[in-house]
Amino acid sequence: MRQPGAAATFVVAALFCAPCSAQQSPAGPKDSSRSTGSALKEVLTLRPVFRRYSVDTTTVTEQTGSVEYALSAGRVRVRVSGEPLRFSDGVTAISGATPAQLTLDFRVGRMDTVRISARTPSAPSSLTATQTAVLGSVGTGTLDLESIALGTPAAGGAQVAFARAVGTVVLGLRGGVEVEPRPGVGNSVYWRGTTVRAGGSVTGFAGEFRITGGLDVAKSFSDSLGGRNLFPGGGSFALRADATGLVGTNATLANISAFYFRPLALNRPIQANRLIPTGDFAGASAGLLLPAGRLFVLPSLSVTRESSKAAETFLGQQLTLEGSGLAVSGSLGLDVPVGRHLSFTPEAGFVGGTVRSDLFLTSTGARGISVTVPAAVFSDPVSGFWFALEVSASF
Repeated sequence: MRQPGAAATFVVAALFCAPCSAQQSPAGPKDSSRSTGSALKEVLTLRPVFRRYSVDTTTVTEQTGSVEYALSAGRVRVRVSGEPLRFSDGVTAISGATPAQLTLDFRVGRMDTVRISARTPSAPSSLTATQTAVLGSVGTGTLDLESIALGTPAAGGAQVAFARAVGTVVLGLRGGVEVEPRPGVGNSVYWRGTTVRAGGSVTGFAGEFRITGGLDVAKSFSDSLGGRNLFPGGGSFALRADATGLVGTNATLANISAFYFRPLALNRPIQANRLIPTGDFAGASAGLLLPAGRLFVLPSLSVTRESSKAAETFLGQQLTLEGSGLAVSGSLGLDVPVGRHLSFTPEAGFVGGTVRSDLFLTSTGARGISVTVPAAVFSDPVSGFWFALEVSASF
C-alpha cells in the first residue's frame, strides 16, 4: 500500500516523523509481485510531477522527475532512487536534484530485517541567502515541495527491525543511526550530524482491516555551524496510526491514517527556510482504491495542521513568535494497467488553507512589571495544485 498522506516539509521528515506526501495516493503503489512468480523481481518507476503553489502574493512552481529502481531476490531487496528538479518563484530559479539514495534490506529472520542506506548530497549541496529566502517564502509544512530537501549533505546509516507475533497481534521494534559528515565552509545547509532513532509498532486485525499503531523517537547531535545550519536541532517524538482493509461488496480498498509529530528540545526553531518556526505537526487522511473494470480510481482527502511558538531576546526585550497553519488537500488518480508488466497512473491534486504568524513584544519596566503587546501579524491564504504521471514497469 502506498501510504496516505499529508504533506510535510523536509524539516519534519528529517526529524524522523516522515508523514507522507499528499502527492502520494493512499491506495498504494502497484504490487510488483503480480508481474512474476519468479524469485527475482524488478520494478522501475518514473514519476514526473508539476506543482504550483501560492502563499498570499507569492507563487512558486516546481517540476520534478523521480526515478526509482527496486530489485528483490530471496532475502535481499535493493532500491536506488533519484530526483532532478527545478524550483522557481518567477524571479529566482534553482535547478538541481534531491539526494540520490541507495537502500539495501536484508531479511535475517522470518520477520527481522537489517537496512543499510547511503545518500549523496543534494545539488546544490548548500544554499545562498537568496535561495534560502525563496524556499522560505512558501516554507510551511502544509505544502509538499521536494525542493525543501536542497542543501542537505551526504549521509550513511543502518537500521535493525524485529517483529514477533504475540497472540493475535504482531509487535515490532526498530532502532538505527545515521551519520552526516560535517559540511565545510560555505553557504546554508540542513545538517543533522549524527541521528539516533528508535521506535515500535503494534499490528492487529479487526474484521477486514489491518490496523497498525507506531511510535518513533529521534535525537540528533549537531551544532549551528556558526549560524549556517537550517536544522533546528534537538529531536522528535511521533505517533502514527493506519488502518487498511476492504469495504463494501465490490472489493474497494480503503486506507485511513493519522499522525502527530512533536519536536523536542529545539535549539533554533526559527529558520530562514520556514515561514513559521518548527513546531507540532498533525494530520489525518483517507483514501480509496475503487475497481472500475480493469482500471482503478484513487480518490483521497487529507487535513493537516501545524502550530509553533518560539522566543528570542533582543535588546533586553523578549520577542515571542507564534505560528499556525491549516490546509485541506485532495487528489484523484486513475491506475491504468497495460498488460501484466506496465501501468500508468495519472493524478491531480489541490491544496487550500492558511498560514499565520503573530509576533509579541514583552517589555519589563523599572518596577519589574512586564507588559506584552502585539508587534506584528500576518495571515496569508495558501492554495495550489499539482499534476503527476506515474509509469511503473515490472520484470
